[in-house]
Amino acid sequence: MKILILLFLTLSPYLFSQEKYDAVKMNGVKVALLSECKVIKPKDTFTVAVHLQHFDGFHTYWKNPGMVGFPTQLKWSLPPGFKVGKTQWQVPERAKMLKYNCHGYKKETFLLVDITAPAEIPESISLKVNIGGMSCSAKSCCSIGFADSALTIKRGPVTIFNKANQKMIASARDRLP
Repeated sequence: MKILILLFLTLSPYLFSQEKYDAVKMNGVKVALLSECKVIKPKDTFTVAVHLQHFDGFHTYWKNPGMVGFPTQLKWSLPPGFKVGKTQWQVPERAKMLKYNCHGYKKETFLLVDITAPAEIPESISLKVNIGGMSCSAKSCCSIGFADSALTIKRGPVTIFNKANQKMIASARDRLP
């Protein structure tokens, strides 16, 4: 019983912490960065997602858009020692830019990235990403835009997952090729 009380007291600041969900708008797209974890421990590998929510009629582009379009780009800014894996792209949808077919996304989309923490990490970790890409709609010209998004994760003795984000990321993983 004493061990359970001690464990609860040790973890309580982490159990009730709120993850920052920083949604930023690009032309026709709402962008946010989210993590499957609220708290990580050193050497953890965890998944973060760039969440793209397209407004009606808008689309962005896949890593290989076809004859037209500019793929979404992610430029990361992480604390020293953190390593970023390759972007994991969901299966694209067919979209149209003028009369040309292309590969992109019109619905809710998650670009997944695994991040590995080093052996020593600060108490609070700030992950930042600059999202760049082209968004288009049938009613307006295409535009190239950029948005910054960030989130903060805490360091702790054990990994604590954000159940809602973990569920969204697992669902997105099911839509990988």
